[in-house]
Amino acid sequence: MRAQKGRGWQALHLPAPARIVRIHLKDFKRKGYQWTNLLEGDVNWPQVRKALAEISYQGHLTTELRAGDEAYLTDLAKRIDKIIAMPSA
Repeated sequence: MRAQKGRGWQALHLPAPARIVRIHLKDFKRKGYQWTNLLEGDVNWPQVRKALAEISYQGHLTTELRAGDEAYLTDLAKRIDKIIAMPSA
């Protein structure tokens, strides 16, 4: 999944659905150039959900975040649930 040059995440160009095997979830803040928790960065998650719905993506979602204790992992699971529950239209 690549953002169109100069337009950030507003215009995603996705390859054919059969070519996407799994999606790696991570978030990033441009200010300070740092990786961050899901939903705390600059990724436009509603737009990502819409783009994935448009190609009927039904595959795996994998997080690429630091390890943590039970509280951290519970919070992470809730953030992923929020992303999945976002309207896709």
